[in-house]
Amino acid sequence: MKLLAALATAALALSGPTAYAFEESTPLALDGSISLALDGPLNGPVEIYDDYDLIPYNQEWVITQLTYDIQFPEEVKRLAYVVFMDNESDLSRTIATTYPAELLSEDGKQFAPGTLIIAIGVNPKSKGIYCSPEVCEALGLNDSSHLAGARSAMDVHTSQNRYDRALLDAARAAADPEAAKDHVPMWLKISMGWFIAMCVIAALWGVTRLLRNRQHSTAADIRWLKKNVPSIALGFKQVDLQAEALRSPLASTQLHKQWDSISKEMKEIASLVGALPDPKELGKSENRDTMEQGVSVMRNNVEGFQTACSNIEYLYALENGDPNARENELTWLSRDMRHTRSATRDDALTLLIEGAQNLAPADPDFIHALCGLYTEYIPFTDQLMSIKNLDKRRLPAVWDFDWHPCYSFCELQTFESLH
Repeated sequence: MKLLAALATAALALSGPTAYAFEESTPLALDGSISLALDGPLNGPVEIYDDYDLIPYNQEWVITQLTYDIQFPEEVKRLAYVVFMDNESDLSRTIATTYPAELLSEDGKQFAPGTLIIAIGVNPKSKGIYCSPEVCEALGLNDSSHLAGARSAMDVHTSQNRYDRALLDAARAAADPEAAKDHVPMWLKISMGWFIAMCVIAALWGVTRLLRNRQHSTAADIRWLKKNVPSIALGFKQVDLQAEALRSPLASTQLHKQWDSISKEMKEIASLVGALPDPKELGKSENRDTMEQGVSVMRNNVEGFQTACSNIEYLYALENGDPNARENELTWLSRDMRHTRSATRDDALTLLIEGAQNLAPADPDFIHALCGLYTEYIPFTDQLMSIKNLDKRRLPAVWDFDWHPCYSFCELQTFESLH
């Protein structure tokens, strides 16, 4: 919060006291160099092709919800996320042979009309962005620099096997040419801090290029914040009402505290965004370093808020009988239990796995039964930590991509969270 306060002082000194109201509609300022008049949220399906379950089930839900927030040209009618365990180095060939009916045109000579495809291959490591001709034209992906920038958005996350985040960031970059130009990875700014980022990149490319990229990266973040925060803020009320409506034991006090915390941060950010300087004026600021760090924190927190919104919506769907959400949670839990059984060689866990597999999404007592599965699983994960000499890890919070209700409900140390 001290950093945000310092940022507020620096921003107001440059731009005056303009601010966005968190609960009121604010028109978005459009960059005259990019035609966004017809852009809007994706008006079509988000499809995930992942035969080897490389994306956690809960994250399929999360990235689907967040994808619908991306502003796409009207030519984009559907978006397909594709992940292969085994593939050719040219992913377009693997897509064509694996999903011809789903993703190719009727004559098989190009990708299906209105389709944007973002693909990752694990063996060998590959990544690609493909689209039908009119979609490529509308997104500007025929520009090699835009395409390269969108593909590079996947690099850091694929190296960490975070395929869900890699796909989502590539989709955002494909839809936003300015974001695609940001070649300094967000993880350097967020996870390691500016000092380490400066050292690492300076060693590779030199101080001059480092400073130029830092300024451009911060400028891209400012544009992203000014463009997206108003619309994200408008959707807050609906999600906040869903959070207030959560009544099951899964909606623990800890969960509500986390939601209140990230919501408060988002409100503070929304009040500051209008005061951010024009990106062109950033280099003239005496408080440039504070501004750069603050902008990085702001974008990180906004993205965390978006994830928190999707997780609240996911829990709301679980409570209110959504069959897909309930099936996703059971499938994820069963898989985690199987990993623990393999590691501990404890066949007693088989009964619990069968209980998860046999629990029907339409069961009127579903939530109570799910809570029981969580708590009955605790002794087995405790045993896993003892056998493997594992320490407890920080559990994902509601703003994390890999959050599940069990983490805030009973602080369950799952196999996934321990590895």
